[in-house]
Amino acid sequence: MGPKLILTRVAAVLAIGLGTGLAAAQDMVPVTAVGGQVIAGYVFRPAGTGPFPAVVGMHGCSGLTRDDGMRLSFRVWAELLAANGYVVLMLDSFRPRGFLGECDPRNARISRDLVRPRDAYGGLLWLQGRSWVKPDRIALIGWSHGGGSALYALGGGSPVDAADLPRGGFAAAVLFYPSPCNQASHGSRYRPAVPLLVLLGANDMSVPSSPCESLVDRIRANGGRAEAVTYQQARHGFDMTAAEPAEGEDRPARGTAPRAAIHQPSRADAQARVLAFLARTLADR
Repeated sequence: MGPKLILTRVAAVLAIGLGTGLAAAQDMVPVTAVGGQVIAGYVFRPAGTGPFPAVVGMHGCSGLTRDDGMRLSFRVWAELLAANGYVVLMLDSFRPRGFLGECDPRNARISRDLVRPRDAYGGLLWLQGRSWVKPDRIALIGWSHGGGSALYALGGGSPVDAADLPRGGFAAAVLFYPSPCNQASHGSRYRPAVPLLVLLGANDMSVPSSPCESLVDRIRANGGRAEAVTYQQARHGFDMTAAEPAEGEDRPARGTAPRAAIHQPSRADAQARVLAFLARTLADR
């Protein structure tokens, strides 16, 4: 069954089911980050016994959860990926450490370069230890703060060297409007060992698309595999769910346009591109 059919079916189910409090089963599990810090992970599994390819998800600076549970936008992504045959482990880097969000740049205690890469690899190791996961077919997906954390995790300056892991590192990565993308943060020779899909909004006032497009150009010039897709009408958070309340970083000043907004055509295209990218990069060889 192709990605387009699954995409359509899941959208319909979520529109009805999640709106009435119904959702596919999930488990919350403790995940040990590299270095020993215990954080939380939310696991979504496809039907069947596996083994399946898998995805580690890293939320943005507003966090993964609210007081009433996981943010709907991330649940929708997890449900979509699980419906297409992927185990999904959505990591919560904030609440287990006593924080609700890190959108204020003055409050950077859970850093993208040193802390969250350890979370990402802790999630990878957790999945690699499950019999129902293919240990060499695991991708990393990050949004905004989580996308920037993924860039650090995959770079040469990461606090965790994937070469030291007994079953290897990530096989691919998808980055939604990752921050930061600039050369000062990642250097002129930045080249992850895995293919990247970078999805951007041309009207993103929180994470301008141009530095990320330049980063992708540098990766390719350095011999890496990376693709950038910039949606011309899209702002920050274009792939999120319409029913989601505005995040803390995105509440506009009175009389100004919101910094983040869903854009349905871009969202639908991004969902299809992510499914196609994962099908290609996580396929059995």
